[in-house]
Amino acid sequence: MFKKIILTENIRDNSGFSLIELMMMLAIIAILTQISFSSWIDYKRKAYDASAVSDTRNLIEAVINDMVGFEDVDYSHTIASGARIGAFDNEGNARPPSLFLSPGVNAHIYYDTIGGGIFVDAFMWHGGGSPDPTAAAPGNIGIREFEALIDEDAEVIDFVGFEGS
Repeated sequence: MFKKIILTENIRDNSGFSLIELMMMLAIIAILTQISFSSWIDYKRKAYDASAVSDTRNLIEAVINDMVGFEDVDYSHTIASGARIGAFDNEGNARPPSLFLSPGVNAHIYYDTIGGGIFVDAFMWHGGGSPDPTAAAPGNIGIREFEALIDEDAEVIDFVGFEGS
């Protein structure tokens, strides 16, 4: 019975964690949470950029395939046009789309037939993508854009804006 009394007294003497110890633990948890949240946001933006890059490359391939197959395709596209690119021919008749954009990816495509050759200048971006480092440029939307330039007459196929990705 004597031992039982000693154990009871030791339990009563334990005062738990001090307020300083609890505040330090909360501070450490808050710092780790901030670091992980920042990393998660960066990874998410990079994934959105990757989907825009993929769609830009797919657009280049679709235009080349349509050029090789002598397809009559109007690639003109605005944000309001939706996810279907190349869904009309040059006379405005409906046709199967050459490309469907990934969810969240937007495109603004200038299309022209100059001298019988195809000219396509496409700007593609994802709404949740990385901020643009040149945000002060006129007409910039503030999100990193990727540009594809295809000029059949000049025999140019260029993919601009991919450096440093």
